[in-house]
Amino acid sequence: MKQPIARIYQWASSDATELAHQDALRVEAQAMGYTVTATYSEEGAGAWGERPQLQRLLNDLKEGDTIIVEHLNRITLLPLDKVVALVGILGAKGATVSIPGLLDLSHTAKGPAVIVRETMQAMLLKVVLYQCRSHWEARSKRQEQVYDIAR
Repeated sequence: MKQPIARIYQWASSDATELAHQDALRVEAQAMGYTVTATYSEEGAGAWGERPQLQRLLNDLKEGDTIIVEHLNRITLLPLDKVVALVGILGAKGATVSIPGLLDLSHTAKGPAVIVRETMQAMLLKVVLYQCRSHWEARSKRQEQVYDIAR
């Protein structure tokens, strides 16, 4: 059986030490049986267009690839239309997302277990995307209120 392919996406909003912590993902991915073909690392706050490594990852994705991220918010702190586009790209490319400890859906499943895995992946991804998006919107609203007070 061919080893599944993983691509690791790392994004630290402000602290470069976060990237070093996320390097442990490579070791964990290999322990889960993945062949890690690339790691895409970015630093700093950035919107969709300001994340060249995320764009590169999406361009590089192949059918059956798995994107491994430490936290889903590493790829979902985006405007809602971009999150929807991201999910569409993942679906169109036949890629999945794995978040150790949250979306660890076995790539070794066979037969009916594959249907269950794929259904669970889609459902959990939507739930987590919604949660991340809700958190981001609430945080943005609080920040805007603080800015208004400061003005």
